[in-house]
Amino acid sequence: MFFTVLTAVAILNRTPNQTLHSAGDTVLFRLVWEVASNVHPAGDSLGELSGVAVDSWGNVYVSDFSAARIWLFDSRGRFVRSLGRQGQGPGEYRAPTGIAIDSSERLYVRDTYRITRYRPDPTVRRIDQIDQIFPGPPNADWRSTRATRFDRAGRMYYPGHKWLADGTALRFFVRFVPGHRELDTVFVPRYSNEPQLTAHVRMTERSGRMLPGLSIVPFATRPAWDVTTNGSIISGDAKTYLLRESDTTGKILREYRRTTPLEKVSEREFHESTTALERRLDSVSAFIRNVRGMPPEVRDRRIPRTLPAYVAVYSSIGDSVWVRRWPSSGRKETVFDVFESSGRFVCTVVLPRAVAIEPSPVLSLRRVVAIAIDPETGEHSVVVFDGPRAK
Repeated sequence: MFFTVLTAVAILNRTPNQTLHSAGDTVLFRLVWEVASNVHPAGDSLGELSGVAVDSWGNVYVSDFSAARIWLFDSRGRFVRSLGRQGQGPGEYRAPTGIAIDSSERLYVRDTYRITRYRPDPTVRRIDQIDQIFPGPPNADWRSTRATRFDRAGRMYYPGHKWLADGTALRFFVRFVPGHRELDTVFVPRYSNEPQLTAHVRMTERSGRMLPGLSIVPFATRPAWDVTTNGSIISGDAKTYLLRESDTTGKILREYRRTTPLEKVSEREFHESTTALERRLDSVSAFIRNVRGMPPEVRDRRIPRTLPAYVAVYSSIGDSVWVRRWPSSGRKETVFDVFESSGRFVCTVVLPRAVAIEPSPVLSLRRVVAIAIDPETGEHSVVVFDGPRAK
């Protein structure tokens, strides 16, 4: 028996630049269905989820690293079928990720060294027929869970990074037409607060140990970025509420900003984060002097007292821009500020659940599809929210 939605579902609307709400509104979305353990029949089959996409019929596609397949659900949350399996043949995957649907309603799936494209079948109203398999770009990040993006010319933007000598990363997108030659690389602007990729320590001449949670202090600001359908980059350092859109030459095209004060970290969150950081530091006290990639503020336990201005930015359906903020006072919710592509603020969207920053969610003012990760068990689930109907 399939899990039944809690409320009627509206099909995802792809109409560009449609304004559904007055400027300054706070729009409360509602959970309409989810795929999770003990909730949905398919929930126990999910592994490490790596991407989500939604077609014009409202079907939801979910890529799964560990199961090496694509899960397909209809607009009401009912399981339809899976695509692919573990392997290296046509329609098989090692670690599928970054799924996305282009303007021709074709589904792209990135894998370790290639890209599989599926075409739609209007007779069954879904995308599930293999169309073509392309080699992927040689220098991109196949483990990235950022969604693939496309510009208006149909070129694909494949995320990647280069590990620099200082332990930080140079971020970029490889821009190319699948099946044709690589075109060029679009670089993300560099910021002074780019975090270390990882903290680590060498144990022997040939082995080392990664140290999760010690490469950046809790509540630290870090850069956020995404690529638009114009091929421009929206980015910012999150120190203040300002993001800039720049072209490939670095020219600033427009800004996205709000004059909202930075919120304070609650005493409870500050205490819990301090305690957790101290425990991690105590666990490496015997060799702490040999740890690399640990910034001074982590070593000195200097946790900020204010929250970042934002934690992520997404270029979304209809060329809108969604800026994700840290929820107030540790609330278990997700908050986005929505802007038009002109930079005009439209509204704030609040989801009643915390969702993952990555894999990239699918965002519109009618429906949000995202991945949630249980902080205690690490289990992944698919969560779908609907907004109010258009006025």
